[in-house]
Amino acid sequence: MKFTRKRLGSYFIILLHTQNCFADANCPSTPSALVFVNGMFNSKDDARASLNLLQKINLNKFDRYELAYNLNVKPLQQLLQVYRQKMKSEERLLWSYFSKINGPEWFNRMMSKQVEKTNASSYVSDKDLQSHISIYNSLLAKQYTLVLVAHSQGNFYANQSFEYLKKMNSDSEGRINIVGVASPDSYVSGD
Repeated sequence: MKFTRKRLGSYFIILLHTQNCFADANCPSTPSALVFVNGMFNSKDDARASLNLLQKINLNKFDRYELAYNLNVKPLQQLLQVYRQKMKSEERLLWSYFSKINGPEWFNRMMSKQVEKTNASSYVSDKDLQSHISIYNSLLAKQYTLVLVAHSQGNFYANQSFEYLKKMNSDSEGRINIVGVASPDSYVSGD
């Protein structure tokens, strides 16, 4: 699915409202990267074209632009993949909800461990997710602050990456922001 200027123009408006100060002269000079996370039924060329348009409408205000590409597989495989991602996301939300209720400490710890197991199982089984996290770790190691613009299925990848990095990379704290567009997920991590 190719994005129109009008649709990507809405990304620009959303990005203007992010809580970071990428273009503000009074901000510390930390490098920033915009990473586009594509949705389903996107060829790599279409995803790259969307990233290029984001770069153009943002007037090159970010120091770097990257693509975290979700492989385009056969339609039925993609639909099954999205279904599994949605179920995993809902499972994670359920355990997360239970971990925050006012219950015994042992119960909250047990529920928190279930959240971690759910996140870890997604990482182990999904090569695209591993690739995305590798991109983010590389940028974080170079001290970049990240804005992930996730479209459609890309929101599952962005949310899973955020949750994984929050647990596994303490250096990511406060340095990853997600702009979710047309999300099939129930939440946007970091909100």
